[in-house]
Amino acid sequence: MRSRALLTTTLLIGVLGGSGCGEERYASSAEDAFDPSPRPSSGEPDPAVPLRDVPGKLLVKGRVQILGVTEDGFIPYLLLAAGQARLEVLDTKTNTSIHVGAAPFGSRVAVRGKTIALWTTPLGNVWSGLTVWSAANGVARAPAGATSIAPLLAANAGGTRIAMAWGDLGDPLGITNVATAGSKLDEAPEIVVPHVVTGTAAKACTPAMRFAGARLFVASCEGSQTSATVRTISETNEVTTLADGVLANGDATFSTDDAGHKVFVVDGEAKGAVHSVPANEVTPIASNVASGMLLPDGNAVLYTTSAGSLVRATTSMPVGATPLVAAGAREVLLVSPDGQHAIVASEGPSLHDLKLASTSVAAPLVTLVATASGVPIGFTRSGRHFLYLSDVAPSDSSTAKVRAHVMASGEDITLGANVTSLALMDEERRALVGEVRGSASDLKLVDLETGSSVPLANGVYTATAYRRTAYYSVGFAGLYSIDLD
Repeated sequence: MRSRALLTTTLLIGVLGGSGCGEERYASSAEDAFDPSPRPSSGEPDPAVPLRDVPGKLLVKGRVQILGVTEDGFIPYLLLAAGQARLEVLDTKTNTSIHVGAAPFGSRVAVRGKTIALWTTPLGNVWSGLTVWSAANGVARAPAGATSIAPLLAANAGGTRIAMAWGDLGDPLGITNVATAGSKLDEAPEIVVPHVVTGTAAKACTPAMRFAGARLFVASCEGSQTSATVRTISETNEVTTLADGVLANGDATFSTDDAGHKVFVVDGEAKGAVHSVPANEVTPIASNVASGMLLPDGNAVLYTTSAGSLVRATTSMPVGATPLVAAGAREVLLVSPDGQHAIVASEGPSLHDLKLASTSVAAPLVTLVATASGVPIGFTRSGRHFLYLSDVAPSDSSTAKVRAHVMASGEDITLGANVTSLALMDEERRALVGEVRGSASDLKLVDLETGSSVPLANGVYTATAYRRTAYYSVGFAGLYSIDLD
């Protein structure tokens, strides 16, 4: 399923690809980020690269790749020193850095809420060693060496509990288990769902994991299955099977309400149903269902049919259905955090036309992207804006534009073209945007309501924002910040 809102304030568009909203955002590898040839140590400029004045406050010297920001204001970054990369975390409250670990070429990094994960992979091996970091527990390394598979990891809202792919070198290629652990990793992870197909071998049925409320939810296939089983796991690792035979078109899918009290699934016969948690009382919703998502409060579900109609239905008996749109809505992609709007599409699966729909009243769809050239990024947390990519060409990402739809006015604001980084300031009125210029980017601050912009810096490599401060890296000079109050 897709996230309702931008779960982190930063989206690296080049890394984001078609994932839609950033909840699976990760740096693909240190090798993608850095030239592996030997370089001077951090803090010493490359003599072949002329230095220039850089606006802002220098926080970290050296060549830096910013990888995002946690929900509690910690910025993971890769630092190149003497031809080697290491993962560090910048504390935005104190502007001090915390060492996490070496990140050899081929490593991957992910931000999950308040948790940062680092997978270090032996050359040619699908299995990785896993290190996690959180402000609450610091650095923790999973036992038993290379036992995890990137990027299959989820973390709860508090950053105290994680779920991950967990196996060993003796497992068949493309098979793993789902295990849970405290983020301290002071005890070995406990397997809660065994024999999970990772989707890497057959490119089918990639497992889905997420926390909602206090519970973990997992949708996965086993062996040669092409339909998924949805399970929920309690804080004490009690496993409840909610539904099997669940539709899995490449990815295992399901939808929960925010509290984790209800789950909506569609089976292989196109029947949609809501399951209560943990009692697993089933409320049939409709047949001929193509896709659907629960609204945040769980009181209603929004679903589409194979004919392209959009319907709202209550989730308790007797079920009441309200037709919203007769045609043009093949798939529900996103629901806003306030439950008032949804993004639907009639084309896919990777590039979409994008249309805005009301979730409560029958009204014509508002077309944002008319052809299969759009990618949803996400709603802002307030639901006042929807961010998306338009003009995306399958073979040329430089044509893409980042746009914001303003709910109040109905206007669509172009934030930038050929964008490498995008981050929201905490008041959700301004966005930090990096646009490609040659081998680097120009960084600007854009008003989401008017589209007016103020230039901040050029020659920028990567960027993010936390609250009302911009953070960015410039060449070999380092990581800088500018307060934007």
